[in-house]
Amino acid sequence: MASESGYNGWSNWETWNVGLWVDNEEPVYREKCRIVRRTPKGRLADALEAFVKETWPKGTPDMKGEGGAKCYAAVDWEELANSWHGDEYPDGEEGEEE
Repeated sequence: MASESGYNGWSNWETWNVGLWVDNEEPVYREKCRIVRRTPKGRLADALEAFVKETWPKGTPDMKGEGGAKCYAAVDWEELANSWHGDEYPDGEEGEEE
């Protein structure tokens, strides 16, 4: 799956796959944005990891044939957190309070 140079611009397939699923499922994406907005950057990777594992406890739908939740061990949560740090507001929500 992954090569030494990474996968589609990410460190590996597992990291890319989590990012793909989070950013392509609208309710999941919106919750990710809320987490990013409310969590200090230093704790963001842990918060996002907990959120993803709660959302897909057996791994993303693509991971089921690749080892399921075991794939989470290879995810670079810091890389995802750094990439997502600017995704604080989905369209139309900037500055709005819930």
